[in-house]
Amino acid sequence: MIAGSCGILAVGCGGDHEEGRIGEEEGSDDKVLPALLGLTQGIHCPLDIELQPYEGQLPTALGYAFVMGPIPWADGSPIFNGDGALLRIGINEGQVELKARRVLTPCALLDEASQNTKYAYQNRAFMRESSAFGARNFLNTSPVPTFDGRLMATYDAGRPWEISPETLELTTPIGALDEWRPMLPPLTDAQRFHTQSMSTAHPAYDERTREVFSVNYAPEVEGVNIEPFFDLLWWGDDGQVKRSALVHEDGSHCILKMSCHQLQITERYIILIDSAVLVEPEQLFGLDVTRPQLPTTAIWVVPRDQLSDGESTVAQRYEVASEAAHFLAAYDDQEGIELLLVHQCSSDPSEWVRAEDTLAHNGAPVHSGYVGLPVAGADRLWLGKYKINEEAQEITLERSLHGDEMWGLTLWTQDPTQSKAQLGQGWWITQGWHPDLYTARIAEVYRDQEHRTIEIDELPQSAQPCRLMEIDHETLSITDQYLFEEGYIPLSPTFLPLAEDHNLGSSSGVILTFMQGPEGSELWVFNADKISEGPIAKCRHEELWFGHTLHSAWLPAIDPPSALYSISAVDELVERFHYLPPEARELASSLFIKP
Repeated sequence: MIAGSCGILAVGCGGDHEEGRIGEEEGSDDKVLPALLGLTQGIHCPLDIELQPYEGQLPTALGYAFVMGPIPWADGSPIFNGDGALLRIGINEGQVELKARRVLTPCALLDEASQNTKYAYQNRAFMRESSAFGARNFLNTSPVPTFDGRLMATYDAGRPWEISPETLELTTPIGALDEWRPMLPPLTDAQRFHTQSMSTAHPAYDERTREVFSVNYAPEVEGVNIEPFFDLLWWGDDGQVKRSALVHEDGSHCILKMSCHQLQITERYIILIDSAVLVEPEQLFGLDVTRPQLPTTAIWVVPRDQLSDGESTVAQRYEVASEAAHFLAAYDDQEGIELLLVHQCSSDPSEWVRAEDTLAHNGAPVHSGYVGLPVAGADRLWLGKYKINEEAQEITLERSLHGDEMWGLTLWTQDPTQSKAQLGQGWWITQGWHPDLYTARIAEVYRDQEHRTIEIDELPQSAQPCRLMEIDHETLSITDQYLFEEGYIPLSPTFLPLAEDHNLGSSSGVILTFMQGPEGSELWVFNADKISEGPIAKCRHEELWFGHTLHSAWLPAIDPPSALYSISAVDELVERFHYLPPEARELASSLFIKP
């Protein structure tokens, strides 16, 4: 019989990449920052532990935080190229309950089983592929809450899956493989067996209409003969995927030149941007090419009431100066569409430190322990608040936030119990700026980038500190902040509401922050209303290490209703076994077809 997708995906979820723990032999070098080395590690799985604070006290928080991140291969590839892992954190009765599991797709099981065979998977920049089994879907980027407490796991280069908040095991993919168009036309049987489909790490769920919106696209690639496309996808409770191609008013197709890392929704519109995450296609073929991301951000506004399955939809295009990959949108659009863009000037998260790189400031070789880490940006970041007038078809920059606080600005969190009608307020982390990650290759590529905030020769010579900041998105002002000591790097901030019997006065919640520091991986908890006073509790555990975590989410409970639909990913692959060579077919059969 054919093993069902839920059952087979539970097999082996206790495994982890032991080779992911690198750099330990170099820890004695006093020029090496242990926190940076810690970022190259992967999330330790499986993990079921309880943590007591070694400093401070923990209040009882409501619900659970979910955090995703990669388990790197430790072979010089970018650290974001690796199996996904999901952590769940609850704070109750003065302790932290933490559970972590690898995210085991069928292709992850094939990858594990095919090691030491001629069909073993190989890394090519941000892609991992087998000559028999095709491309990997890592599902390592973002947990996204949807219908009634259900949870999605996402990845920019693969279809999303639902994942159980209770067991952290995958339950079903969303949409059949055939419903997700590949980025490149399949030229080999391996690519026909498992294709690489581009999506978004940040689909958007509308609680009011009970719809999820996502994308499926192929960007325009210079020198590569492919047919680009840009399709909006959406589905409801039943998981039935609907599709609409985005076009301009003249009927020509909207085309991405980089990626679509994030989209947002308002009451009447879907907002999409050409995200500043540029993966050069030559890297997929073994060539090491570095190009700058585009110096502007294209924005598309799609009327929700014009969407019709199988029909094209006209999208209005806007463009603003400076590149961006993340942004927020206010749900209330009656007085115009309000956006908050994170302008990551000359900072491309798809660029990583190579073994042969040299440092921009002094020409010295990069430290071998830092290989695979994202490079330091070649400029400072800033926030821009915009308003779009759809009737006048114009976009206006209303406010901006610049300053030394913006070095390495990355992720943010908001109170999940508050209305998203307005932009509100958020808690942001910066990961600072590290000259030991600033390479000559990146400096040269971005030397003449348009819309710079600082001339490239004026970049600092020393490290810039990391911060946790409370920012009022309406006035675009920093209302509170905490500077981390040198040697500490914060990750994945998450707002947790507090139980009624907490002891923090009028506080609305706490900010849970993952932390890499001199002692390794830790969890720090801040009073959301008084972050400048420092963490109210710090926790660590000898089994806890998590590398570079990415996006996070909050759920009020871990007992969502059963999914209303289910797709057997195993059945899909079995139907494609005829594309496999005999030895590869035998290996796949031993995994997925049980007597």
